[in-house]
Amino acid sequence: MSWLVRLCAGLGPVAAVSVLFFLRLARTTARPLPAYDRTPPTATVLGPRSRDETESVEVAYEDDGGVRRTAGLADLVHHSGIGRFAPGTRWQVSAFRAPGRGCC
Repeated sequence: MSWLVRLCAGLGPVAAVSVLFFLRLARTTARPLPAYDRTPPTATVLGPRSRDETESVEVAYEDDGGVRRTAGLADLVHHSGIGRFAPGTRWQVSAFRAPGRGCC
């Protein structure tokens, strides 16, 4: 068997898997984001959480469908300001709508 045939036989499956991966990635990232909730809920701080040397703030809130949710704030908080987010304090947060709750 020539070296060209062996090269094609070895690289063919790698190329096929790569194409399938990028097609799936394109389909996944092409979906629209959920609608933005225009009425920000008030969340109660559960406390700071540390993960991989970064600190974030974990909060609990009720979404627009009345379901209690727990989430981390998307913003990373500098260690000098983490004290402002004491457990039990309340903040208005922004969230996406629950799926199937309409657009506006």
